[in-house]
Amino acid sequence: IEGFSFTSQPITDNFSLQTSGTPLNTFMYPKPAYGEYRVEISGPTGQYQLDSYLYNQNGEVQLSSFNRSISNNEVDTYEITIGETPQISQQSTFESLLEDLANAWNQKKITKLQTYNLLRLEIELAQKLNFKENLQAARSLLTVTKLHLKLFSPSFIDKEFSIVIQNEIQSLLDTLIQTS
Repeated sequence: IEGFSFTSQPITDNFSLQTSGTPLNTFMYPKPAYGEYRVEISGPTGQYQLDSYLYNQNGEVQLSSFNRSISNNEVDTYEITIGETPQISQQSTFESLLEDLANAWNQKKITKLQTYNLLRLEIELAQKLNFKENLQAARSLLTVTKLHLKLFSPSFIDKEFSIVIQNEIQSLLDTLIQTS
């Protein structure tokens, strides 16, 4: 896709030489044709935020924001629909959820092994239930996993990471609901 991108550097205080944050990468695609688009995000291990501003034919904006975690070899995929009602959604999978959970453990964002194992087991079981087309049980178990994330934060799980994973689970739940 031809558009243009640029990087805005953080503001630097002239006296202390401290910066206000991290660089902001921006991509703009003016006046896209109606249709389906895919955005793939990759980069070094860490958290990122994707903000989208999608405009309908009347110039009304739909703002969406995604706070996610990514690892070195991972690619997060977003689907964008441009039409009368533009929308963006993340394509969460059980595999991406398990990978993000493992990354959180490796990055010490989950501090108790039992907590990590419980969450991993719940997601793996939900994945098996989904594979066996027991969607109601898979959705219920993922909902319980979201509750466990809230319960164990911030005691055993980094609060920001907990929110990221809860959002990813919700995205997966939304996908399961659409396919049932």
